[in-house]
Amino acid sequence: MSHQTKSRPGEASKELSAEQIEAIRRNPPLHMSLVEAALYLGFSPRKLRQDLKARLFPHCKVGGRIIIRRDALDAAMKQLEVRAIGQ
Repeated sequence: MSHQTKSRPGEASKELSAEQIEAIRRNPPLHMSLVEAALYLGFSPRKLRQDLKARLFPHCKVGGRIIIRRDALDAAMKQLEVRAIGQ
């Protein structure tokens, strides 16, 4: 089984094997691409891109590529949990 994403301007098309997907989920890198971050969170890349545009998660662009820090994702998820509980 492979996971393939459509390429967008500035992003290369990437096909991941089941082993690569499992490796990302078990031991996520400190700095992730959009696809890696989506796998880490259990989102689709499209959903994560929408959330990035809505500024729910901090990220940066380097040479047209989206880079997301794992600790920033974890902190943002924690903030979202706190908001949900506090409502």
